Amino acid sequence: MVFLFVDTLRADMFTQEIMPNLTAFGNENTVFKNNYSNGNNTRHGIFSLFTGIPGSYWTKALSSSTPSVLITALQKEDYGIGIFAGAPLNLPEFHTTIFSSVDNLRVWPRGEGANQSDQFAIENFENWVKKLPKGKPFFSFIFLDSVHAYDFPKTPEHEYFVPYWKNINHMKLNNDFDPTEYLNTYKNSVRFADTMIQQVIDFLKKENLLDNTILVISSDHGDEFNDNKLNYWSHGGNFTDPQIKVPLVIHWPGKPKGTFDYLTTLMDLVPTILPEVLGCTNPTSDYSVGQNIWEPDRKRNWFYSSGYDRNAFVEPDRIVLINKAGLMEFLDKTYRPSKNKSIPPYMAEVMEETSRFAK
Repeated sequence: MVFLFVDTLRADMFTQEIMPNLTAFGNENTVFKNNYSNGNNTRHGIFSLFTGIPGSYWTKALSSSTPSVLITALQKEDYGIGIFAGAPLNLPEFHTTIFSSVDNLRVWPRGEGANQSDQFAIENFENWVKKLPKGKPFFSFIFLDSVHAYDFPKTPEHEYFVPYWKNINHMKLNNDFDPTEYLNTYKNSVRFADTMIQQVIDFLKKENLLDNTILVISSDHGDEFNDNKLNYWSHGGNFTDPQIKVPLVIHWPGKPKGTFDYLTTLMDLVPTILPEVLGCTNPTSDYSVGQNIWEPDRKRNWFYSSGYDRNAFVEPDRIVLINKAGLMEFLDKTYRPSKNKSIPPYMAEVMEETSRFAK
């Protein structure tokens, strides 16, 4: 099983023009078009991915150095665990939370610059897989940082989108700034990440592993270029689609192929994998608040997403914010005040789910 994640990859980059390799792979596998991260930043997005619980549990996990339930279950079944990242794993502190039980964890990446570190991460992954005992089940998390760093080889063959902003200066960003060249820089880094995704796919095919390997390709969160004209840039600032909607492509031998439009989140992977791959017979509510990704009839029409200073419940037509004082704020999907200020009917469920695992 391989999780191949591209840091800061927003959903609308998943097109033939920008990501031809992933698009071709998606056409042969399963694409979830309405998929969201459970955080608007790396800490909460990756934490919810590996734990299946809301990001509000992060502080508890950090203080107790609790590894993720997914990693623990994989280790119990004697999977080889390989973690390969193009960015340090101590910012956020994944080395003392979700991966705290992984031996010989490489915290610091090799290479100078994100695009080189990503290439080394893939090289390390390939070498690690080749050294595994034949037939040993394995799990790898490959986390590419080039898009987050807006980095790609500055050679003509990688300059697909021009003109692009060669020297990014965040001090110039304001509500009147034209984002075209800035966005082109981002798109070039995405196009480069797409070539690295293809490299991983090609390696799995060459090693005759793809036919019996689950491959999940997605991102921890998106990125904003003042999409809603409220002077929001980058990520971590709000819970609109540019910042939290991310692609999700799954290669799962034996599962239906095609494109699905029902709501999914990264939090749904743990309660899918534990019972279906690792044989966990406990009710999923024992360890997760997510739901099986293959069962659309069980999906709710809202989901958790966490930020550094507030949490959100994202509905189809509005975003309900909860601040540190526990007060609610109601916004529409462009982050402007919503006319609908009704109290969500699921708040009792929220209270139970956000306290259930704090013991």
